[in-house]
Amino acid sequence: MNAVRGEGGEAPQDAPHLVLRGVGQRFGTFTALEGVDLTVRRGEFVTLLGPSGSGKTTLLRAIAGLAPPTEGSIRQDGADVTAVPVERRDVGIVFQSYALFPTLTVADNITYGLRALPRPERRTRLEAMLDLIGLRAHAGKYPGQLSGGQQQRVALARALAPNPGLLLLDEPLSALDAEVRRDLRAELRRLQRQLGITTLMVTHDQEEALTLSDRIMVLNHGRVEQVGSPSDLYERPASLFVAGFIGAMNRLPLARAPDGGLRLGRWPLPLPADPAAGPAPVLCLRPEWLGLEDGDLAAPLVADGHLSLPGRVLDSEYRGAQIMVQLGLEDPARPDPALAALTLTTLQPAWGPLGRGLEPGRRLRLRLPLDRLRLFAGDGAQ
Repeated sequence: MNAVRGEGGEAPQDAPHLVLRGVGQRFGTFTALEGVDLTVRRGEFVTLLGPSGSGKTTLLRAIAGLAPPTEGSIRQDGADVTAVPVERRDVGIVFQSYALFPTLTVADNITYGLRALPRPERRTRLEAMLDLIGLRAHAGKYPGQLSGGQQQRVALARALAPNPGLLLLDEPLSALDAEVRRDLRAELRRLQRQLGITTLMVTHDQEEALTLSDRIMVLNHGRVEQVGSPSDLYERPASLFVAGFIGAMNRLPLARAPDGGLRLGRWPLPLPADPAAGPAPVLCLRPEWLGLEDGDLAAPLVADGHLSLPGRVLDSEYRGAQIMVQLGLEDPARPDPALAALTLTTLQPAWGPLGRGLEPGRRLRLRLPLDRLRLFAGDGAQ
């Protein structure tokens, strides 16, 4: 593709490679994207993550030039490329369906975008790409003679062959089975780091996003919910949507007392509360952060940096190294229907102090670390 670059030649190495400001996409009365801002550093791997219909593929198509946005601007290497067609953008694209030419060999598929180069240069680039993806022995084969993982490697090599400044990946691993997907995921990250190419990937797979990305943008109904590192999103979600979409999350819907304090069923919770936080707060905690211990089944208390709640084991599932435990809350003084409807899950080591003694009916104290608790309003705002 013909590269569109900013005035003055190559941008400094530390300059942003891609800048989106107020990007929106409307189809008649339907708003697919609204007010998307994003700055991508040179060499960064950023994933656009969200459920179906969240706008992630629409945004990738806008960045590629396949469907320019109806609002906002897109700049690449300092140049405004908002309305520049795809064939004039400095991008390589890998589609979910691979989009290989079935009547061309592996070699011809890879060099399809290099036809303007002299034959010696084209050959040199082809050999470099074949070595990069480890398919030199398959250069003369046709796509139909390759496995799904091999076809995806060829599609990746074809996108990289023109040496684009920006690599765009649209659900690149979704058509592969689980084992091949894991192997190719590691290979993709290795290639991206080796080449230092700025990369944007669309996926709905949380694990894929967490393991591959430097940063993740979470989209929901065309709006940005949060942008941050994988650890930021997992440990410090900015909204109830992000908390529930990325990884497993325990949720305890709370009530607000007239004085602004928080209640769990009939229990007043000894936690600081902000009266402006909303009428229906939700307490969130990852399963692996929930601890268990034997002890007094008194009402909730705060001690040693933990909120301690009485409960009992409802079910447990042995998973080899870990045990998944389902727990219920119960008021030791009197039954509370509001509590009876609430359950939590936790992951415990199979060799831990409680071991396999987590049979249904066992009463325990649930220890929730205060520094791990996240409180959100019921509408998803923090």
